[in-house]
Amino acid sequence: MARYRQSGMGSRQFGDEEGLTLHTFEKGYRRLRRSETSKGKFVEVPPVSGHPGVWAVEVEFPKGVRLRVRG
Repeated sequence: MARYRQSGMGSRQFGDEEGLTLHTFEKGYRRLRRSETSKGKFVEVPPVSGHPGVWAVEVEFPKGVRLRVRG
């Protein structure tokens, strides 16, 4: 899929180049997209300088859910 994304080709053209039917290519691509979106991602939050010992974090999740933590 990395090669497809870098190729600049459409799915049908790329599938033809790789010897894949359009159905097989799209099935694999959908499976990959589902697995990519279901994985969590770590985001580093750097400390705010000038405020030792005081911190606050707000995380906004998809669908508008927010988590706020203060310390």
